[in-house]
Amino acid sequence: MDASLALVDAANKEGEIRVPYTYVTENGEKYEVTAVCIRNNIKVETGTITFSNGDRYEGEWSGGAKNGQGKYTCSNGVCYDGKWRHDQ
Repeated sequence: MDASLALVDAANKEGEIRVPYTYVTENGEKYEVTAVCIRNNIKVETGTITFSNGDRYEGEWSGGAKNGQGKYTCSNGVCYDGKWRHDQ
């Protein structure tokens, strides 16, 4: 499933978002969403992404990219904790 479709799966008939929720993309990325908000007309999700290679990201993402405060931990233990913008 494409990450942008998460709202459809997590919405009830009134269009409200229920959290927490989890979804897995076709390439094996697992998204565990604990909060959703709208900032400047952009959906921002907060939670944990577990990548198929064992890496983890805990923080905020939007538009399919890591954006905002977050911590990326590689499967080998190396990590980056700080501000993200467009996956960087």
